[in-house]
Amino acid sequence: LPIWTELVKTLARITWSADDKYLLFGLSNGDVDLHDGTNGSFLSKIPILCVETGSESSPKITGLEWSKFTPTDKADQAAVLAICYDNGKAQLMKGDNDEKPYLVDTALKVTSMHWNPQGTIIAFAGLPLIASTDDKPIVTVQFYSNMGVHLRTLRVPGSNCGGVTWEGQGLRIALAVDSYIFFANIRPDYLTAYFNSTCVYAYPRPDHNDTAVMYWNVKSFEKNIKSVRRLSHVKAAGDVCALVMRSEDLQQYMIQLTNAIGAPVDVRYIDIEPKVVAINESRVCVCSSESIFVWQFQAASSSIDMLDPVSIQQGRKETTEFSFHADDLVLADSPPSTFSKKNVTQDFICAAEMSEKYLIIGRESGAVQIYTLSPMASVARFQFNNRPQTLKINCNSTQLAFVDPHGLMSMMPIDESLFSPVSRPAHLLEGFERKDVWDIMWASDNAEMFLVMEKTRMYKIGRA
Repeated sequence: LPIWTELVKTLARITWSADDKYLLFGLSNGDVDLHDGTNGSFLSKIPILCVETGSESSPKITGLEWSKFTPTDKADQAAVLAICYDNGKAQLMKGDNDEKPYLVDTALKVTSMHWNPQGTIIAFAGLPLIASTDDKPIVTVQFYSNMGVHLRTLRVPGSNCGGVTWEGQGLRIALAVDSYIFFANIRPDYLTAYFNSTCVYAYPRPDHNDTAVMYWNVKSFEKNIKSVRRLSHVKAAGDVCALVMRSEDLQQYMIQLTNAIGAPVDVRYIDIEPKVVAINESRVCVCSSESIFVWQFQAASSSIDMLDPVSIQQGRKETTEFSFHADDLVLADSPPSTFSKKNVTQDFICAAEMSEKYLIIGRESGAVQIYTLSPMASVARFQFNNRPQTLKINCNSTQLAFVDPHGLMSMMPIDESLFSPVSRPAHLLEGFERKDVWDIMWASDNAEMFLVMEKTRMYKIGRA
């Protein structure tokens, strides 16, 4: 067709849409054009917001790929189209006409980019734009979710990246580095929890728009399945399991507390989009990118009849809710709901943890903020060298485990004598460091014992 011949001189990348209806052309000047996949006719230009395009000096396209992810409803905010440039800037789009894509900066000279088979994670591979201080070349892979959230960083020694590809199940990647091929296992963040002798896990049901949540009693082997839609988080502690999901009207989000058989105990509707969730035996914390909501609920033993308005109203009187901005200084006498910061912060919330004594919030800058729960108040702020991927506190609230996106784990003693509203460097436990960590769990009855997952092994560390 004439259209193909005409574009050959400037064509840099090309990709089919997942439904084979459209073709995307990435041009040498950075522009991306949408064409009909049947007759090749031009349809529109893709809006590019991550870089300036239109000239020969514009950044060059190094990645252009449509994922196979299929949104379950119109409210789904997941990206399906990725466009990446050689300066490391990329945009993840919810469609070909998305005017508010997720913008990411991989800090890499990207040579290869691929979605996983499920379309939920995208991997960018290349060399860092800023060389390491030890002058050793490092090939780096940055993993992002289809919501533009940075998940993990993988580093491999080498000076040239030939490409990255996913295994069919999305549980491994193969990375071409110099004359070698490296294989890496992928550990998905499954929706699972454990409480009251019950294992809870969620899984998608084929040919359904909902998610099945299994409540499996590991002692009696009794199983109960609950169907929910738009589920985002599963957390459990004490006698309750919290399911966080988007409400049916799509305008709010819902926190539903359930018991060990999946029956509803209580519910709250919130206006913030859940990014991270933490729970203890009496409270649940839901954080958006910048806002924090803490709900102190009543005991599961005094459950609410969800069909009785009087019971629901009485339950609300016996609970307490707090909401505040991540940049707010929360005092013991602050009102339950306060948002003094009107401007959008650029230091987003990326992690949260809660014990019976403290609420701990992690920020993208590496700052870790500590709040007391009774009363709710800001008490400390510590600065780490990297942002937290995982925060875990021990059972007596004296040790905080910190895992960064590179899998490096450190430990910080929680010393109240060092608490100050003024930010100070984190005082790490000397001589303790673990590498390639992807999960950690403290013992519930021993403050000095924990399990840590490193690569394909599990280690028990501490004194019995």
